[in-house]
Parts: sequence; structure tokens; C-alpha cells
Amino acid sequence: MTVLQALTLYTICGRFNAQGPEVKSLTRLAITIAFEIGLNDENLRINITPFEAEMRRRIWWQIFVLDTRIAEDDISEPCILESQFQNKFPSSISDADLDHDMSEIPKAQPGKSEMLFSLVRLETSYFTRLVLFSDQFTEKNSYPTISTSQEKCKAIDRFKERIELEYLSHCDTSIPLDFVTAESCRLIIAKLKLTVTKPQNRESQQVLTQESFRETCTEILKRAKEFRLHERSKRWLWIFQTYIEWDALTYLLISLSISPLGDGVDTAWTAAEEVFQYWDVISDSRGCSRWSRIVGFHTQALTAREMALSNPSVFRPSSNGDGQLEDSELIATNKPEPIPSADTMASLPLYPASQVIERLDSSVQPQGSFNRTSEDQSAEAARELLGIPSSGTACQWSAALFEQYFDVLNSEQHDAPWF
Repeated sequence: MTVLQALTLYTICGRFNAQGPEVKSLTRLAITIAFEIGLNDENLRINITPFEAEMRRRIWWQIFVLDTRIAEDDISEPCILESQFQNKFPSSISDADLDHDMSEIPKAQPGKSEMLFSLVRLETSYFTRLVLFSDQFTEKNSYPTISTSQEKCKAIDRFKERIELEYLSHCDTSIPLDFVTAESCRLIIAKLKLTVTKPQNRESQQVLTQESFRETCTEILKRAKEFRLHERSKRWLWIFQTYIEWDALTYLLISLSISPLGDGVDTAWTAAEEVFQYWDVISDSRGCSRWSRIVGFHTQALTAREMALSNPSVFRPSSNGDGQLEDSELIATNKPEPIPSADTMASLPLYPASQVIERLDSSVQPQGSFNRTSEDQSAEAARELLGIPSSGTACQWSAALFEQYFDVLNSEQHDAPWF
């Protein structure tokens, strides 16, 4: 048990260190040891003391959480199946109430105990298994099938309500650890909702422009910013570095590039800009290829926003009046994947690339992002910098941005995780 505890703690810490150990292999080793000593089934150990029973539950569920988190990081599935363990959650009791010689486990404390942070993590990890992984994993574990993203969002909302009532309502956010417990849980739940709602294929790509999707991204950015800037909580921040908010920032910048005007855009843009500026001055991010990509998305979003604000008339409904795109627009998006709907396209800007190039030469140059290196810099080079289609219709602009989104999604599935 002592060795397994040490291994588990080492693996948990190693997961947050980019130069750390191979945590996936160590997690599998911890799971194997746990099964070999019967840690997975508390009914197998009849002659153990109440203290030992409680310690075994605590270490088992930490391994369980680790298994789930590694599966998230690796975009795979947890190794532990529901049928392989029979363990209750650890009790909501503080360490001072535990004693080696106690005859029974004390009654759970109403409200808050020292186990609050751990119990919130356990609850969140267990719920994650219900909504995040494949239908095959759901079937293997005899979980209720939740097929659509709408159903998953409803389940997430119900889960959040329960967690708020049972756990987070007892947190005093003026206490640093309580603040960390409450805000980290809310941030993780918001990121979970983003994961289940983000478009996975071109049939659902219009989700990127929906207000609810932007609200989820915006919530993540706001919570992450508040969490990182909370001075008294910085001692625990290293535990959450892996939940980096770059994915939400990326999706939001693409969304704002596709549709830079509309309800909630100003709030979304403020959140995106604040988080972007926070990370842009951090040296560790500057040498990262992923951050370089985000800088490109930020440039595109700035361009789209400035053009839309300077000439709002470029937003207009479809001119043929029947809710269908004009033939010229359909030709502009002549691609094998489905064309975005007319309702969505009606709200997109129709600006030619020449206007964008003119903006590059104008005196309004946000953040110095578009400073020209010489007067004879070619228009083609500028287009390449921004990724703007040369023929310049809104359909081309949005189609290109949708393609960029799926490039990002593909990189998440094959490279190291973004969070």
C-alpha cells in the first residue's frame, strides 16, 4: 500500500510536468498493482480495520481519477471498467477524525470537510466517464446511452446543479483552497460542455457560430483568467496547468472570424482579447507552434472585426429572398463537404479581399500585428498571412475558416492534447 501510494502521488505530479515521466505507463502499472492487492473490491477484504478500509478507498479513487484524466489527455478510453470494482466513495471526514485504532468510520460531516476538494474531483471524473467517451465504452460499462450533444449538455447542467448544491455551496471563496475547489470544478465542467458540443464533423460545423457555443468558450476564458490571477491561490495553480484554455480561445477566435457581429460578440471578444494578451507576454508560449497558430487566428479575428465595425452594411440577408444562397455564392464554396446553411450565411460579412489588403495599409493597425515590412509588400503575401481567399466572398472566407477549425481538431486527435 505504501509503495502504491508513493507511485500514485508521483504519477499525479508527473502528469503536470512536460518533462516528467511516462504517466500513461505508470498509471497502468498502478492499476495492475491495485488489482493484484484487491484494492478494487472492498468486499474482498473482510478482516481489515476501518482505518485501512478508508485509506484503501482513498488510494483506489485517486487511481480511478488518474485513469480517467490520462484517457482524456490521450484521447483514448479509461482502462478501468465499471464491472471491475466495488468501492464506495471515501467518507467526507477530516484527517483529524481518523485514527488507526478506531472501531468504525465516523459519520460523514455535513457541509465541508478536508475531503471536499478530493470528493469534487472524484465526482467530476466519474461523471466524465458517462458523457465523454465512446458509445462502445458506455455499453461496456452499462452506462445509460446519451447520444446527442444536446442530451449530454442537459446531463452536464443537471450534474452541475447537484455539485453546486452538495459541495460548492459550502465553499467560502474568501478561503484560497475553497476558491480553488469551487472555481476549478466550474472550469472543468465548462470545458466538459465545450468538449461534447464542439463540432466533430462538417454536418455540425454551424455550431461554431451559435451563441451558446460562444458563451461556453467565453465562460471558460473568464473563469480561467480569474483563476490564474487569484493571487492567494497561486500555490495550487500548478495542479491545473494541464487544463490550459487555448482550445477554447482557438475555437472562439475562429467563431469571431466567421461571424464578427451579433449578440454577445462584444463580451466574447473582450474575453478572448484579455486571455490572448495574458498569454502573449509569457515567454513559454512564444516558442510554441500551437501558440503561433493562435496568433494567426487572432489576426484573422481582428481583421474581420475591424472591417465589420467600419462597414456594418456588409451584413445583409440573402438577396434572392427565398432563404437560399445565390448561385455565385454556391460556386464560391464548391467543395465536397456540405455548404453552410442559408440562415447562417445571411449573417456573414461579404467583403472582398481587396478591402482586407487596404486595411493592412490603413492607419488603424491593431496591436501592431499588421505592420508592413516594406512599402512594396505584395498583396498575395498579405493574403497568405491572413489566410484570406483571393476571390473574397463571405462563403469562401467562412469555408476556409471551417477548414482551419477541422485542421485544429485533427491536430488534437493526433498530437499531444491542448489541455
